[in-house]
Amino acid sequence: MPNAHPTLPLSAVAMEPSSPLSNPNPFAAAASFLRHHLSRLGSDLSAGVDHGRRLVRAVASPPPFAATSVGALAPEPALAEGKRAFDLALSPDYVAKTLAGTAVYTVSNSNNEFVLISDPNNSLRSLGILCFRQEDAQTLLAQVQLRQPILGKGARVVPITLDQVYMLKVEGIAFRFLPDPLQIKNALALKSLDVSRGFDGVPVFQSDLLVVKKKNKRYCPIYFQKEDIERELLKVSKASRASGFSQNIMVGSLEDVLKKMEINDKNSGWDDLIFIPPGKSYTEHINKILIFHSLKRGRCSDGDEADWNAAAAAAAEADAAGRGATGEEDRCWVWRRGVPCAAAAAASQEVSNSSCSANSSTIEPPKDKLLGGLLSPAFDEASCLSRYQSALFRKSSNHTPSSHLVEKLRSYEALHKICGPNTELYNKTIEQLKSNHSMEPMECNYVVWMPSDGLGNRIISITSAFLYALLNNKVLLLYLPEDMGDLFCEPFPETTWVLPSDFPIRNIKWVYSFEKDPNRYGDLLKRKVLRNDMNSRNISGPLPAYLYLHLIHTTDDFDKMFYCKESQLLLQKFPWLLLRSNQYFAPALFLIPEYEKELSLLFPERTTIFHHLGRYLFHPSNTVWGYITRYYEAYLADAKERLGMQIRTFGQVDLDSHSSYIINCAVTEKLLPNIDLKDPVLPTFSGVKPKAVLVTSLSSGYFERLRDMYYEHATTTGEVIGVYQPSHEEQQHTEKLSHNMKAFAEIYLLSLSDALITSRFSTFGYVAQGLGGLRPWILIRPNNKNVCLHSMTMEPCFHFPPSHDCNARRKVDIGSVVPYLRHCEDFRNGIKLFY
Repeated sequence: MPNAHPTLPLSAVAMEPSSPLSNPNPFAAAASFLRHHLSRLGSDLSAGVDHGRRLVRAVASPPPFAATSVGALAPEPALAEGKRAFDLALSPDYVAKTLAGTAVYTVSNSNNEFVLISDPNNSLRSLGILCFRQEDAQTLLAQVQLRQPILGKGARVVPITLDQVYMLKVEGIAFRFLPDPLQIKNALALKSLDVSRGFDGVPVFQSDLLVVKKKNKRYCPIYFQKEDIERELLKVSKASRASGFSQNIMVGSLEDVLKKMEINDKNSGWDDLIFIPPGKSYTEHINKILIFHSLKRGRCSDGDEADWNAAAAAAAEADAAGRGATGEEDRCWVWRRGVPCAAAAAASQEVSNSSCSANSSTIEPPKDKLLGGLLSPAFDEASCLSRYQSALFRKSSNHTPSSHLVEKLRSYEALHKICGPNTELYNKTIEQLKSNHSMEPMECNYVVWMPSDGLGNRIISITSAFLYALLNNKVLLLYLPEDMGDLFCEPFPETTWVLPSDFPIRNIKWVYSFEKDPNRYGDLLKRKVLRNDMNSRNISGPLPAYLYLHLIHTTDDFDKMFYCKESQLLLQKFPWLLLRSNQYFAPALFLIPEYEKELSLLFPERTTIFHHLGRYLFHPSNTVWGYITRYYEAYLADAKERLGMQIRTFGQVDLDSHSSYIINCAVTEKLLPNIDLKDPVLPTFSGVKPKAVLVTSLSSGYFERLRDMYYEHATTTGEVIGVYQPSHEEQQHTEKLSHNMKAFAEIYLLSLSDALITSRFSTFGYVAQGLGGLRPWILIRPNNKNVCLHSMTMEPCFHFPPSHDCNARRKVDIGSVVPYLRHCEDFRNGIKLFY
């Protein structure tokens, strides 16, 4: 390989239209085809498609998939023979390796088959859409599920890497790649082209400042995102910051680069290219490849993906520290830091036992800001700082969301995007609502949540309503009064969950009088206006335009018919369900046979429902996040351990005796050390971090007694205890936004604790324990031996569940129907999920 190259590949890539004499490109008519044939995929998807005028060349009939048509068109027959798209100078394997690690997304059915669309321009070919953005694939999936429910049932978004796509053969199936529209815009801006002209290809970016040499190999990184290359330039070049990024960034198209690679051989410079996956740095990606191939050659025993990721992170850290990763010594350093030490020592003689001792520890992996895939990466971080920063403030969860839940959430986000407020489909359903009657469900169907009682009750009932919407393919919208106006960030990308102010049911503003609504479900059953066995054959007239579901603690037995299977079949016929609740009714959904299988797939660990959905839905607004982070850094960050105390009393209690009881619980359970009443000058250990106690209560009395106790007396262990309380409002003022902001901030601070003490029956504590994934010590005395009770789960309690067995049609003990649904530890009448 030459030591220097006069030009970089992208500087030689022509961005001219394809010649009419050249071989026909199967992607040449992508934009016109997609405008014509996929116009119903939604305006957002179409807009992204229009940017991709000629898309990446990739055609396929892969072994794991079969062709399944969307719409009324039947599958097209495959061509008789398959062949490679190109005869390569560089081998196909070589080019494919440069593309490794970059994923695109498509839709497959329940049999793991591609969902295809017949090509209107070629009756012998079917087409599949491959999206560079996962959210575009989710939009496609949502449209499939809306337009073709049978085909869409069980369909899901699946990733496939570009190297896999590249190695596929042409057998009557071609793929249209859908680029990221933001990168199309970036490319046009860099080339000073009119946006209306579009861009000829999938844009890629390169800079001569980022060429790197490792292991006697020259790498020219190619980026799919302009933001990634700008971030790299910030690290390596002061000159680039002075002269402007655009002077150092070259733009090309992916298919043109691949063509150049296909017609050139080794040592031409084109074999130096390596494509960097979106969101990755070139150091991280290149070192991952180096370590992967070292491991594959047997230099280290079987390592898993986590080992490679950790090793790559260590290599990136080494480069950042100026050590580099080009020599053998540095590679051994990577192995020592990134791969379990014993495995590295056993696999390589170059890593000695003296330099890789048993006391060595693996480098802690980077915090998972997406929470195991729970969160979508499709947000602007600045708009909601807490969404991705929260992982820095709490320990990693021991509970990983299921892949089915992650897929369901991405699918829901796409549905919400096309059905959310002020979209075409939303407006269409609003017109039906204004007509004051309904005959059948619409393309988009809604659950409108209405508030009741305090913030804790609101959060647990929103979570339940979202789960219900998720199970029924409905869209959740929230009526948010002014006292909730700036509490939470939007949880779904590129849309809102806030009900518009012009919603036609005007009296929704007076939620507390809604129990007398003429469309209250329980009353309609009671008056026999509705029957749960109604269907298209025995309905004599139009149904109400909406139903009001009254699911607060004062519901009667007719309202609680909501939890019966027959009721759910009827409720599915209504496009609009208005739901008011102050309860965590999610556990009762397990009693409905229709949902049982899906719930088991979504939550293999039944006791993680609120933990996962709460962390997915409730991200403090930037204002509230400011409260949280400032208080945490000032009082809690340096503590060796944090104990949260959530104290709520119902009715009159004696402050002295109740304080003593709480302290007794903490000391008996070894959550706090005892004090020495005889020797006030016991030594403390200098240099040891204190243990912090965070007290949340409407009263300041509990905080003052605990603070004075550890201020006036030494501990028997020599520990120093700091006691803190952010606020004491004395009375609950749910009607005030400022009060709710402080309340949510304190809930969140409690959730950052290492251990938690909570009050019985308190939804405030339920939310804190669920967000933190904590099993709290509950302030109840279970027997004569125990002062307080360590809860078996972190799930909230459903305080007022139904007591009617829908099948037996009689009252039953609902806490004994199934073994995993039992009475709550802190409220005997309630039920909660157990293991």
